[in-house]
Amino acid sequence: MADELSTARTETTNNSVLLVAGKGTASRPADTAEISLACCQRAETAAEATDRLRQVMARTIEAVKALNLAGAKLQTSSLSLRTAFREIVSEVPPEDGDAHPNAKPSYKKEQEHCGFDAACTVTVSQVSPDVVGLLIDMAARLGITTISSVDFDLRDPQSARDEALEQATRDARRRATVAAAALGLRITGISQIKLGSASMDDDFQSSHVRRRSMRLMPGYDPEASWIEPGEITEDASVTIRFTLGAA
Repeated sequence: MADELSTARTETTNNSVLLVAGKGTASRPADTAEISLACCQRAETAAEATDRLRQVMARTIEAVKALNLAGAKLQTSSLSLRTAFREIVSEVPPEDGDAHPNAKPSYKKEQEHCGFDAACTVTVSQVSPDVVGLLIDMAARLGITTISSVDFDLRDPQSARDEALEQATRDARRRATVAAAALGLRITGISQIKLGSASMDDDFQSSHVRRRSMRLMPGYDPEASWIEPGEITEDASVTIRFTLGAA
């Protein structure tokens, strides 16, 4: 009931009008993917850490290019070099006269320099979801330590957006027809259409939400497909101001 009240209401003006919000969704199988391959190398010196990282990333980039993936794009999306520290925890002995049989020991934490961390992320985008598992397997064998993200999308989402908008419009018309009939009225026309949702003070705001779905299957079998791209869902909403007349 609260939802209906928020999406359909009657305003008393010179002409009877009904403000209705409709919603629609449309889904398509994901047909493009983006994956971020990251590595971090620690060494005693900054030069050594950077050199180790360079070797891993160079091998990875060369291997991805060797796959000749149609339309694929590679980009170094992050690079960092920083001092590495490790935490040392030591027990603090009680001072003379402070010892107690039931006293809990106290500890102190200190940071100790332990070298340098060099990290880099390469993003591989606009590839088929079918090769994501292959890329992960290959990168892991070449020394990549982190798959920082896997993102699926649609190359051309417009058809799904149009379908969602059409559903939203039909939903608004259906709600308006039902509400008008319940009031003993009928729809006589449309005075305003807004893409988006209407707040209760009639301020219109556009809204568009895209949901992305990705599932990593448990276990690993390089001979099987273990990545599930799922579907991309396009959401749309429309707000229509209907004019009403006697039934």
